[in-house]
Amino acid sequence: MHFFRFNSLSIYFSFILSLLLIFCSKTFLFANQYVEKIVQVYTDPTKNPVELSLGVLYNDQLVLTCFHGLKNSRSNNFTVFLNSTKGIPARLLTYGETEDIALLKLEETVNGVTLVNIRIGLLKDKESFYYSPNPLFPWQFRGKGLWIGKSFLNENGKVVLGFRLPVYSGCSGGGVFDEEDNLVGIIQSTTIWNNNKITLVIPGEEISRFLKRSGIKCNRKIYP
Repeated sequence: MHFFRFNSLSIYFSFILSLLLIFCSKTFLFANQYVEKIVQVYTDPTKNPVELSLGVLYNDQLVLTCFHGLKNSRSNNFTVFLNSTKGIPARLLTYGETEDIALLKLEETVNGVTLVNIRIGLLKDKESFYYSPNPLFPWQFRGKGLWIGKSFLNENGKVVLGFRLPVYSGCSGGGVFDEEDNLVGIIQSTTIWNNNKITLVIPGEEISRFLKRSGIKCNRKIYP
């Protein structure tokens, strides 16, 4: 009887462990689908990591992020981390305070990085979107959500898109992608709408205009 109970418990715990391993492996693989384009921006390498923000590796030397995460820095020099060990010095190349978009230039070229496609046009109902995992902890922070079908005006009077995404503090500047890995926008902030917390995202169209005005090549993926 005790032997039977022991075997039953062993089988049960083995089954639970197998499910956890499958879940963790899928989570890790999913996160790494996007993590190669996401970076961590240190506004001041000597400060606590709580003051960090995310960014999108736009090409092999440029990083897109939100300007509000940089504007209180005492200099235009930053450190960008591609993973937990690789930190690259960067400088502020240009920014749009009204759009809340900034572009950093790395002092080194990152090998194997392709130019990000920026999605322009309407989003679809019930279409899945994914927000950037933190490159320092890709297995912990991944998110999947939906566009709520509504746009808002931010504090500067610019249009931002509303999403239901389970974001966390420090996500500003991170990318939101569609299932084809196109950049839909970058996370700006959160707000409360209809008693629900939603994520506000600077749309691809605004990013595209900013890049063109800055003289940066832009691959636009136009959806009807």
